[in-house]
Amino acid sequence: MTTTQNAGDRLLKVEETAEIIGSAVGTLNRARVIGGNFPSYVKIGKSVRYKMSTVLKWMEDQQEHQTTSAMDARR
Repeated sequence: MTTTQNAGDRLLKVEETAEIIGSAVGTLNRARVIGGNFPSYVKIGKSVRYKMSTVLKWMEDQQEHQTTSAMDARR
């Protein structure tokens, strides 16, 4: 990594991205074709990469959900 590049600019392979977000590689591949709520990607030639900063931001933006029973248990 150069001094002008920070960790957020690191480009991740599809496999690395899938592991970080807890998804299957095939799911990310399909999402690029048919769409879906997944991080934006970068094409470099034939390669697909995801910026670390984009992946982390996407994860922060995901809404947390609880089941109704989990909410009832807190009452």
